[in-house]
Amino acid sequence: MRMAGAVPGGPMVIGQVCHGSMGGSSRMACRLANALSRRGHEVHVFSRDALPWRLDGRIAQHACRTAGEDIEAPLYWDWSEADRVSFSALLTARMTAQRFDILHYHYVYPFAGLLGRIAAALGKRMPFVVGTLHGTDLTRCLRDAAALASIDGELAATGELTTVSQHMRQLAGALPGTGPLPRVLPNFIEDSWPDAASRPVPAGRPSILHVSNFRTVKGIGLLARLFVAIHEQTGAELRLVGDGPEMPALRSLLDASPAAAAVRYFGVCPQPEAYFQDATLLLSTSVEESFGLAVLEAMASGLPVATTAVGGIPELVQDNITGLLFDPDDFDETVARIVVLLGSPERLEALRTASLARADMMRESRVIALYEDLYREKLQSLARQPAC
Repeated sequence: MRMAGAVPGGPMVIGQVCHGSMGGSSRMACRLANALSRRGHEVHVFSRDALPWRLDGRIAQHACRTAGEDIEAPLYWDWSEADRVSFSALLTARMTAQRFDILHYHYVYPFAGLLGRIAAALGKRMPFVVGTLHGTDLTRCLRDAAALASIDGELAATGELTTVSQHMRQLAGALPGTGPLPRVLPNFIEDSWPDAASRPVPAGRPSILHVSNFRTVKGIGLLARLFVAIHEQTGAELRLVGDGPEMPALRSLLDASPAAAAVRYFGVCPQPEAYFQDATLLLSTSVEESFGLAVLEAMASGLPVATTAVGGIPELVQDNITGLLFDPDDFDETVARIVVLLGSPERLEALRTASLARADMMRESRVIALYEDLYREKLQSLARQPAC
């Protein structure tokens, strides 16, 4: 058993492993890396593809492919063997050259399964491994009999499993042989995230914002139908930020609708903060959502939200207090509620004020210690064990 390299209470050498995509797991891995770097730790970020997110200048970035970014964020269920070999070699070489205290991967596939070969190469130099279940890496696994049968082996080299919401923690109880339920380490936003506390409700026709990676789980068909119905009664415009595999289908639906001229496409934006500042409402239509990162970012920007009551979102949004929660199958009532809200500046202001207060509880300074405490707890536990 390796002895922990970090001095208790001192800076650690931490590797964050993620996909180089526009997905939420990648965004949170980079946000966590930046927060840890600001706290004085030495941080390295490993990805197969070049990262689209901004990283602190002190962070060392390691990627197999440095020319281009993966903006579609597909489900990363299978990598080619060549990709597995090259990524394993990248990690092994870096951790052979320098001792790491913690290796934290975000999204089980394919990272958890690669750790066995990396551990075999590193031996006693293998750092303690933390893994985070972010969403579809768990939910798809629970629907895939072959993946469910193999998950225990995939996670064999993971020392501590975490996830981002109580909802995900309970779902993880269906995984076979993985030990105790994962610890919940929630997503968060930077302390510097602009909260627009003094921003008035925008004047003029309402603007509805949707920010996502436009995958099937984002409920793209529902988004189109809701917007067309809301536009008919309010004249609202729709602003779409992001890109992904379902964007062509969404464009087809909207282009064929009477609301086509009221839709604006902004494409991929690694820093979407500006788009939250002058919208009237964020509309999230996900059919699955482990946490709801765009929802949190909107709330922290003082932007009221209307969102499906799925997954971990009800842990973040309280209906009629910090936002509107709706059943994705209750179409007519949802349209009616959003139309009434868009016509009530007083109600929008009340939701904005309450959502700012809720989001303040999820800022970096309030959450980051949970991650640091987990890392130190595991390193101290290793230090108390005899070398072998």
